[in-house]
Formats: sequence, structure tokens, C-alpha cells
Amino acid sequence: MDKMKFRREWLGLTQEEILDPERAIVDPHFHFFVETELISNYRLEDFQRDTTGHNIRHAVFVECEEMYRKTGPEHLRPVGETEWVRGPAAESEAAPLNSVRIRGIIADARLYDGSLAGETLDAHIEASPLVRGVREIGLWDPCSEIDRAHEASSLDLYGESRFRAGFGELAKRGLSFDAHQYHTQLPAVADLARAFPDTPIVINHLGSPLGAGPYAGRH
Repeated sequence: MDKMKFRREWLGLTQEEILDPERAIVDPHFHFFVETELISNYRLEDFQRDTTGHNIRHAVFVECEEMYRKTGPEHLRPVGETEWVRGPAAESEAAPLNSVRIRGIIADARLYDGSLAGETLDAHIEASPLVRGVREIGLWDPCSEIDRAHEASSLDLYGESRFRAGFGELAKRGLSFDAHQYHTQLPAVADLARAFPDTPIVINHLGSPLGAGPYAGRH
């Protein structure tokens, strides 16, 4: 069976009442998927259908390592994702008035590349005026049962000098930072915020509280 058809049928098993359909909403975090094997394709038409009936005015696409450039310098390959999202964003502007508009992009600039990050940020900004900030995933835990981000090698990716060299480029361009780490790493985010008070920081996924491995049963 087609994965998307199965998904729609499965979601259709439960219908929930929209609690406050008139309330204006900004959706600050969503993804599109076309290349990821573990997640079925999710495109603009799926997003529009899933938000029908809600008064979602604007939405922000957050990087998910999709449609990177396949050639060229490694540090510029994430720019392919921003170039790709320009298409759905333009389509969303042409949709009916009650449809969601994509009005922001949070990109991947590989801040851990240090001095190269500035060039990557400039390439993202040149690719789309919708770029508002970047996300860097620092997920890491000493327990081998828990998934880790391939960029991170300790609890404190955000404290490493190579990362902070790239992070320092954000404020120069008026960009924000989305932090995605486990709850055990929140002190590292606090240290980062103290060191860079001029850069707004968004905490993704409620700080990603852990409930597996040594954290099981400790909710």
C-alpha cells in the first residue's frame, strides 16, 4: 500500500474537534520530507490538509537535512535545503487565503565548522529572504541506548570553541538559534545564552526530556 495513503487512512480513524478555530496561530516548527527513508514523504499539500480548519497564519520550516546539494564544498551543501524550500514557500503564498503561509526558514549552517559558518550563513540568506536563523542538533548522552547527533561527541557541543566560533556569526546577521538537545544538556544551553546575550535562542521539543535507558521510570 502507498505509504501516504496508509497514513491518511490511519489518521482518519480519529477525528478531533478544533477547539478554537478562530484563534490566530503561528506554527514555529514543521518539516517537509522527501528523501528520508524512515519518514513518509510529507509535502506542502499534506501540511495544508493537516492544518485545514485552523487559523494558522504563518509557519516556520525547520531544517531536517533534506535535499542538500550533492556536489560542491561540504559546508555549503546544507544550502540546498533552503533553495528547495523556496518552492513550497512560493506555492503557499499562492494558495487560498485560509491556507497556511510559509514565512520563515530555520536552516542548517554547521556552526561547528567554525570560521566556515559565516560563508554558509551568507549563502542561506542569499538563497532566501525567509531565513530567520539556524538549528544545530547537539543530542548526546553517555548511555549507548540513546541516540546521538553525529556532530556531537560529548554533552557540550555548544561549549566547544569550534562551535562558538560559528555561533558568533549569528548576531552579526540578526539571526536566531534553535537548540535541540536532551534535558540533561540544558545547562550547556544556559551557558551559551550567557556567553552570547544578543542571539535569541529557541528551545526545541520542550528540552527533549529523556525517558529511556537510565532515565526510564523517572518522569
